[in-house]
Amino acid sequence: MKNRTASIFRLNTVICRSVLTAIMVVVCTAFSYTDLMEIVLRDDCSATSELLDPDQNNADEEDYFAINKKYGVQNLFDGNIATAWVEGAEGDGIGEAVFMALPDECDSIKIFSGYGKSEYVFKNNGRVKKLKLACFAGIHRADDVTEIADAYKAIKFPKESYIELEDKFAMQSFKFDFEIRELKEFLEEFVTAYKKTSDTPILSEIIILKIEIAAVYKGAKYEDTCISEIALSNKTASGVKTVK
Repeated sequence: MKNRTASIFRLNTVICRSVLTAIMVVVCTAFSYTDLMEIVLRDDCSATSELLDPDQNNADEEDYFAINKKYGVQNLFDGNIATAWVEGAEGDGIGEAVFMALPDECDSIKIFSGYGKSEYVFKNNGRVKKLKLACFAGIHRADDVTEIADAYKAIKFPKESYIELEDKFAMQSFKFDFEIRELKEFLEEFVTAYKKTSDTPILSEIIILKIEIAAVYKGAKYEDTCISEIALSNKTASGVKTVK
């Protein structure tokens, strides 16, 4: 059990729904996929959970407008290994994930696994051993506008890949194992299918990358699993910064 309270920031969280609109079900059927979901992004990223910042106001209540500055997902893209996204689920975080808008071009992904504030903090908290990557075609419709976040109706690209990380205090680089051309074609097909079934305007369309914790190196003191930085190739989407 964790000795700190976990917090799920609802508007910065992926929300999976068992029942969607009839329009989107028709689109899903046309694609022969069942992985239809809603993904909510704030500043082009979100997480399934974040560890509660003990210094944040209204800690016992959900604050939809607050940003978790201490442990939030935005720390993955600030170019600073001394900050980290810390998952907030019970246990060691296997199955927890982050979502981000994929840039137009991407051929590699760099990851600093663990909490990079110091090697002492690094060892005391969990580090990622294995990650599962998946991509989604997403459309943001006029009906899905919120005050501070963007909701996307999304469908999963029929391929996954895995990354094995070493347990070391350093940035690690990997080939991005998806073809951008294929992802763009998949998105175009999804948009075309949607437009055949609905007149609701599409405000934006993107590819969303999901990075899920599949295995961990356990921390010496805490169960929390941390990632300090994620950088995608040389070109970035808004909110995703390259670390060199």
